[in-house]
Amino acid sequence: MVLEDTDVEWTYQGITYRRTLREGYEFRPGAWLLVALFLAMIFHPLALWQASALHDYLYDEMEEDPKNAVPRVVADAAMLADDTDPYWLKTAAWGFVRLVGWAPWIGGT
Repeated sequence: MVLEDTDVEWTYQGITYRRTLREGYEFRPGAWLLVALFLAMIFHPLALWQASALHDYLYDEMEEDPKNAVPRVVADAAMLADDTDPYWLKTAAWGFVRLVGWAPWIGGT
């Protein structure tokens, strides 16, 4: 759960995107991402939490307001948004959401 309003920005193909994750927003990482988050907690506490929350927010945004949502490729790039996340971990998480994210994107999360 997001504990306070959090401004997040990320870049995809040279364009910077911004969103504010509102206090109280609950995100739901998938099963594989939970494994990645567990590994991150061992090696890098709190890695992927901000990126995961942003990614889920963008998928929820697609479901709730598709006309104003970013394209899926931009939403998935959010997994790479946090410069403090280990490169290996955020790259693996990004690859996973690119591989399986089409199903929730099309069918709603």
